[in-house]
Amino acid sequence: MPINAAEGSFISAQHPPSVSEETASPVSPLDALAPTLTPPSSPIVSLPQAEGSPIDQERLVNPGFEDGLVGWQRPSWFAAVADVKTTASRTGTGVFRFSGNGAGPYVQQEVAVTPDEAITFSGWVNVPVRGYGMSGMIELQVLNANKGLLASYRLYTFSNVTDGWVPVSDSRVLPDSAAWVRLHVRFLNLDGTVDLDDLSLSRTPTQSATSTPTATWTPSLTATWTSTPTSTETSTSTPIATSTSTPTETPTWTPTPTRSATSSPTASPTQTVGTPISQERLVNPGFEQGLVGWQRPSWFAAVADVEATTSHTGTGAFRFSGNRAGPYVQQEVAVTPGEAITFSGWVNVPVRGYGMNGMIELQVLNANKGLLVSYSLYNFSSLTDGWVPVSDSRVLPASTAYVRLHVRFSRLDGTVYLDDLSLSRTPTQSAIPTPTATWTSTSMPTETPMPTPIMTSTPTTTETSSTPTRTPTSTWTSTSTRTSTATPTATSTPTPTNTSTPSPTPTETPTVTPVVSEGILYGAWVGHAVNVAGDETAFEQAVGKPRAIRHWYWSVSPIAWSAAQFTEWAPTTPDGVILMLSWAPSPTDSSLDNVNAGVHDAYISEWATALRNYGRPVWLRPMWEDNGSWYWWSSAASSTAKDAYKAAFQRVVTIFRQAGANNVRFMWSPNVSIYSIGAPMPSYPGDEYVDIIGLDGYPSDDFYSAFKEDYDELSTLGKPLIIAETSTSIFSDSARAAYVRNLLTYELPIRFPNFQALVWFSERGWDDLLALEYPLTLQAFREGIASSYYVGR
Repeated sequence: MPINAAEGSFISAQHPPSVSEETASPVSPLDALAPTLTPPSSPIVSLPQAEGSPIDQERLVNPGFEDGLVGWQRPSWFAAVADVKTTASRTGTGVFRFSGNGAGPYVQQEVAVTPDEAITFSGWVNVPVRGYGMSGMIELQVLNANKGLLASYRLYTFSNVTDGWVPVSDSRVLPDSAAWVRLHVRFLNLDGTVDLDDLSLSRTPTQSATSTPTATWTPSLTATWTSTPTSTETSTSTPIATSTSTPTETPTWTPTPTRSATSSPTASPTQTVGTPISQERLVNPGFEQGLVGWQRPSWFAAVADVEATTSHTGTGAFRFSGNRAGPYVQQEVAVTPGEAITFSGWVNVPVRGYGMNGMIELQVLNANKGLLVSYSLYNFSSLTDGWVPVSDSRVLPASTAYVRLHVRFSRLDGTVYLDDLSLSRTPTQSAIPTPTATWTSTSMPTETPMPTPIMTSTPTTTETSSTPTRTPTSTWTSTSTRTSTATPTATSTPTPTNTSTPSPTPTETPTVTPVVSEGILYGAWVGHAVNVAGDETAFEQAVGKPRAIRHWYWSVSPIAWSAAQFTEWAPTTPDGVILMLSWAPSPTDSSLDNVNAGVHDAYISEWATALRNYGRPVWLRPMWEDNGSWYWWSSAASSTAKDAYKAAFQRVVTIFRQAGANNVRFMWSPNVSIYSIGAPMPSYPGDEYVDIIGLDGYPSDDFYSAFKEDYDELSTLGKPLIIAETSTSIFSDSARAAYVRNLLTYELPIRFPNFQALVWFSERGWDDLLALEYPLTLQAFREGIASSYYVGR
């Protein structure tokens, strides 16, 4: 039964199937970088070293937690789930343990650093227990002298159970304005047990030396270069470092370079001794030729385009200006695995509003354009005094094939200029290339968008195994119906028919003209943090369609909202929008027994009165996902718990109805079985207490296998069925985009025709559609949701 958005109820309608990767893999350590040949004359630490060993300078205080929390910061209110333990340590007597279920616990330590140095993180992790809801990571936050955030690098994510203690490591070259780094271990949601031990932050120069209080360097180098038309280079060097007692640094070089190329020359560089070999990878880096070489969606042209009045050099600069979500410009270039890439450029930020959130990032891709890792190179976090230089360097992972220079705003609020951008491979050794060296750049890779199938009227969709065959014709008619079986076959008559009982068959009512006359309703929760709403306007602008359903979380620990607060907030809901509230019958953690004993009746009555006075359509989700283990109202433990849950749900509904809250529809909303402790059906509160059935699920790979079993069973109840919460736990941007595209263009309209609404979950740090690391996902969602099958307000 379709939904009447104006009344929050369901009516009959057609359902035409007209449809129009960041896994932070540990990055190779920076020992691939050629040595810096002019070290500081006053080393930070001067320690006797064995010849050939690195200079390791441990920055962390109490890295093994032997002294408890000395040196570390951990809020006292997280002590119950995050603390130092003296059992199960890897070495010594201390280990830091996260254990339990809670939102937001963290531990961190800040240390002073110097700009441009290479920092290596290492440590040991043990994840013996991991629940479905766990989302956490180890990250390195780079701060300026005022402790302002410059960049945040994801070092490790707790995405799997480990077989005992496992080593983890990662390395970064810090930006030139870095003054501090913060090692930050945090869980958006803790659901299980994680142990940490023997953590380390150290500066490990790639050169080997015997360090004394004063040092000079006399490196000797022999380099051989072979260049092909695709600019692939190999470098063989033998650095020899010796130290004497005088503080004068005198590099001596013996280069023997050889370079050759056979294709059409585009440059014949002549280098002098001491000058690095720089190979520009970008096409049109100064925007002198407009957008040649660059990708910028046409729909962002009004706020993001090339202009000629405020350039740093030449006649062109790229300008972002205005207020909008999502604008970006990018360019992809081919690279070789393991090489060192240096980014540089000039930035001018004359106007910056409070809402601005954007960055320059380097996305590292494999041969299939799948995202391997994303590096934040610069954040537009403050105004600049005219043009300022920016730069950063990275060593690319072993499986790298492309990099994408990506400048994007989750929210543009002001004006930003870019000019003279550069991506280059800059070996630290110097050489004199032969005058005959020529270079021919490879062609720019381009992305070919996946064709979007469009279906109109009387389509015939036959599915054998998993391959559909579609035969569309021109227009939809009001007599179309639908048939749903185990092997879906969509014909020109979308009347749902189920073989199991009970199975009420909805009837067509062509004379009704609701907000939703075709397709399914679309909505979303847009969150800034747990139970804290984000910028809903920015979300709708980014996806290109306003929501018909506004999802909010109310009265859920750790943030408990009162009925009075709801009354103050409620007028912010736009006209024509159904309000879906995820709600608990107690402002703090309680029990089903307390609800059934009437302990919270007064609280429930206050909410019933507030929602009745609101007067507009409300879908209330009391005590959702009861078949999981993560909420206090869980019914998963036993049949007794299921009976207690059903009684509590019925009590809530009865109190609301007695208060005259006739505008409220009650939604029973279990989680999909595959990610829960038990199947949904045993805790069903009963037909007279349930108006709508919502199904929640966050598949890690395949929507069909995650939802199909529960979808078939719940469809037999004869109630309107919606997806009340979903997103995906896939980390790769390209894989996420493919998942979203398949869901919106095939799964929902073709294989799951009984779903009457889709409510997306988008929260910062947890499946955020506007996250800078997921541009392809946002594009796929925007394109899919644009179909008339998905109805907004």
